[in-house]
Amino acid sequence: MKGNELLCNVRTRWISMLSSAKWVYMEFHPFIVKMHSKSAKSNVVGKNLSSMFDVEVILGLPCILLMLECVHTLIKVA
Repeated sequence: MKGNELLCNVRTRWISMLSSAKWVYMEFHPFIVKMHSKSAKSNVVGKNLSSMFDVEVILGLPCILLMLECVHTLIKVA
């Protein structure tokens, strides 16, 4: 999107979301440590860090990962 214009219509890239979700899930602790070290320099990083400690995010990440794996399997089968 550019402003309010739709430049092109593309399908959602579920496969790319799956690899990112797996990475965040597997590297959650080092990811948080790295964000914490950068949070003093940037308010945006600090805001993102606080949202990563939200209970819904912590408990929901494995569920989202499972859902994305199911969608990935369905895309392969279809």
